[in-house]
Amino acid sequence: MRKFIAISVICFAVFLGLLNGIHHIYVANADTMAGQYMVAALVVVMWASLFASLASLAYPFLRRHLVISPQ
Repeated sequence: MRKFIAISVICFAVFLGLLNGIHHIYVANADTMAGQYMVAALVVVMWASLFASLASLAYPFLRRHLVISPQ
């Protein structure tokens, strides 16, 4: 269980870091098309890290109740 909590904390820290810093990246690089794509990719990574943190916390519960079959 500690492993899943550690993974969740790391993913949530990535989410918070990108949530605070993506505005600065957008302001610095929004004048080019590549900069806009980079910001869009970082937004996807930001939301994926939030989903991963929640999924990491839910995984032991789902596995215990046999929603996810053990390998």
